[in-house]
Amino acid sequence: MRKLFIILFLFMSSAVEADFNSALDSYGAGEHAKAYQDFLSMAQLGEKRSQFNLGVMYYHGQHVKKDLNKAYAWMKLAVEGETSKPQEKKIFQTIASKIEDKDAAEAEFNKLYKNYSTATLMKKLYPVIVKAENEHGFSADPVKIVDPKYPRKAAMSGAQGWVRFQMDVDKSGKPRNLHIIQSLPENLFVKDSVAAIKKWRFKPAVNEAGEPIMQKKLRYTIEFRLKGADEISVKKEYLEKAEKNAALGDADAQYLFGVWNKHLKMPKKENPNDWFIKAAIQGHTSAQFELGRSLIMGQGCISDRGKGIDWLTRSASSGQPQAKQLLASLAIEKGTQESQLKAVEYLSDVDDLEVSTAIDYAWMLATSNNKEIANPKKAIKIIKTLPSRQFWDEATLNEIKAAAHAAQGDFKKAVDYQEDALDEAEDMRVDLDEIKNRLSAYQKKKLWF
Repeated sequence: MRKLFIILFLFMSSAVEADFNSALDSYGAGEHAKAYQDFLSMAQLGEKRSQFNLGVMYYHGQHVKKDLNKAYAWMKLAVEGETSKPQEKKIFQTIASKIEDKDAAEAEFNKLYKNYSTATLMKKLYPVIVKAENEHGFSADPVKIVDPKYPRKAAMSGAQGWVRFQMDVDKSGKPRNLHIIQSLPENLFVKDSVAAIKKWRFKPAVNEAGEPIMQKKLRYTIEFRLKGADEISVKKEYLEKAEKNAALGDADAQYLFGVWNKHLKMPKKENPNDWFIKAAIQGHTSAQFELGRSLIMGQGCISDRGKGIDWLTRSASSGQPQAKQLLASLAIEKGTQESQLKAVEYLSDVDDLEVSTAIDYAWMLATSNNKEIANPKKAIKIIKTLPSRQFWDEATLNEIKAAAHAAQGDFKKAVDYQEDALDEAEDMRVDLDEIKNRLSAYQKKKLWF
C-alpha cells in the first residue's frame, strides 16, 4: 500500500509543463531510463519535484540500483525548499525512518547539497535580481529621446500597436545597426519609429580604462497608444488562466508571464527573470534563452556572462535557434580561431538567421584569417539577402562589402564601398574614426584584419 502511495505522488499534478509531463509520461509507460534522465536534468537545475521523484526511483530501484540512502538524500534536498508540500514531507519522514546508517545517508545528502542546493545554484546559475526591467526601459543612458509621430492613417482608424527593435550604440552615443524584430500591426508603425530612433542620443559607454566603447544588441519596445486609450495589456480571462496554471507549476504559463512582464502592462508588475527562472529550471528552452540573454545583457539582474552562457548552452543543446545564434554572435565577438569555429558549429543547422546574427556572420566570413572559415563571397551573398525594411545601416552593409572585396584582393572595389560607407556615416553623424582608418588601409592596398 505504501508503494502505491509513493507512486501516486508522481501523478498528482494535472497541470504540468511539457518537460516534467514528458518525464511523468515516460515513467507511467515504464520507460524508467528516460524518466530518470529527464528528472535528473531538471533536478540538477533545482527543480524540486524532479529531485523528489529521483528519490522515489531510488527507493523502488527503478532504472537504478535500489539505494535507500540516495532516496533519502534526493528527497531531503527536495523537501527543504520553501515550496515543499505536507504530503512530500510525510513521505520523506517515512523514508527517513527506514535509514539504518544515518551518517552514510547524510553524506549522500551533503554531496547533493554541495552541487544542487538553491544556495549553490544561486551562485552558479541563478540571476541576481536587481530591479524590474522590461524593454520599455533603457539599458543605455539616454541623453535625447525623440517620440515618433503617430501615423495619421493609424490614428484615423484607431489602430494601436508596438515596434520592437534592436540596435547598437556607437562610441559617440549614436544608434547604429538598427533592425526591427517585430511590429504589430505589421509595418504600420515602423517608418515613424525608425525616423525617431535615428535622432536618439545616448551617453557613450566606457570600459574600465574610461575609454568609449560600442554597446551592442540593445533591445527596446516603442508602444503606440492613442490618447486616453488603455495601455496594451493581456485580456483578463487569459491572465487568470495563465496565473492559475503558473501557480500549479506549468512552465509554459510561467514563461508567458515572463514575456508579458517584459513587453506589456501587467496588473502587478514583476521582474520577468523571476518567471523565466521558474520555467528554465524545468527545461523550458525559450525561458532558458531569455534568462541567458538577460544575464549577458544585465537586464533586470546583475550581468554575469558565465551564467548567461551556461543557460544559453543548455537552451542551444535542446535545439533552441535563438540561443544558438546568440552564442554564435558571442563567439564571433571573441574573435579567436577556436571561437570562430564554434560559431560556425552553432549556425550549421540554423536555417533562418536573425538580422543581427546574419550581420555578425557576414563580418566574420569577410574578415576571418582562418582559411577554414573565411568566405568573402558568402559574406556578400548574406547581406544581399537580408529582409528589406528590417535593417537600417547602409554604412555597415557597405563596410562588409568593402572588407569582402579587400579579402579577395580587389582593393579598388574595397575603396569604393568604404567611401560609400563613409558618406552614409557622415549623413548619420555617427563615429567616423574606425571607418576612416579602414579606408586608409584599403587605399594603401592593405588589410586591417
